[in-house]
Amino acid sequence: MSGGEKVLLVDAMLGKLTRFLRILGYNTLYVRDESDNEILDKLAKTPDAILITGDKDLFITACKRGFNACYIDSNMEIAMQLRKLREMGIIEIKFNAERTRCPICNEKLVLKAIEGSKILWVCRKCNKEYWIGKHWKNINKTLQVAKNE
Repeated sequence: MSGGEKVLLVDAMLGKLTRFLRILGYNTLYVRDESDNEILDKLAKTPDAILITGDKDLFITACKRGFNACYIDSNMEIAMQLRKLREMGIIEIKFNAERTRCPICNEKLVLKAIEGSKILWVCRKCNKEYWIGKHWKNINKTLQVAKNE
């Protein structure tokens, strides 16, 4: 990489994966209403970008053009998708409260408060608030399965 932040371009077939990558703190652009050519143009204009796609044809075209790309089967469970990205050295499966991003808009979350054992983040862009609640049990389980070899 040239020193810039790694950017992951994820296509419309992998929306749930996009949210998990953002929770893990990765700058993840979700491209859902764009043609393959528009995605490839965006990839060409984004330094240090890696295309993560569920579209085999797009993957092949991107590779032929010399782009960093990864094919992920959209039918795989989310934990297996994350595991594959880890095995390829694209991501680490490690939650960092200071790097986490809004799963909706990709903005870095700001730690708003810590009250007892409750941690609260806010997104300055879309004004959503996030905390570690009951849903976190499922998120953590998915991350643990993804980590296991």
